[in-house]
Amino acid sequence: MRLTCIGLTGYRLRKKKLSRYSQIVINSSKNTCRISLVYEGQLALYTSVRRSPDYPGYERRLGIAAYTMALNFGRQALKQKHLRREMFLLRLKGSQKHAVLGLIDSGFRFRMIRDVKNPSFNGCRPKKPRRL
Repeated sequence: MRLTCIGLTGYRLRKKKLSRYSQIVINSSKNTCRISLVYEGQLALYTSVRRSPDYPGYERRLGIAAYTMALNFGRQALKQKHLRREMFLLRLKGSQKHAVLGLIDSGFRFRMIRDVKNPSFNGCRPKKPRRL
């Protein structure tokens, strides 16, 4: 909050407008890893391991592919000056810790890291009863 002057005698508190959170979303599966950067509610940058010509075929699922992709993504993103001082919310969908390490090594600062779990479902189908 900031103080603003009203006339000569009093001060009042003016609430600072909160912008939408800037966030980085990591979607990972068995075969690939995707990273997207959302800045002030709009998609600013996006990349995927599939776009990389360095890792063909089965090598895309390796941790080193996710790490180098995230490291290059972070370096490209931090070339923009307004992103350097920003604190981001990191949302993880899937388990790819190498991509998180690549983002941290590139210089991103995070306000919070949130792991998004899969939604629950109604369980597996029960076995059929035995016929007599």
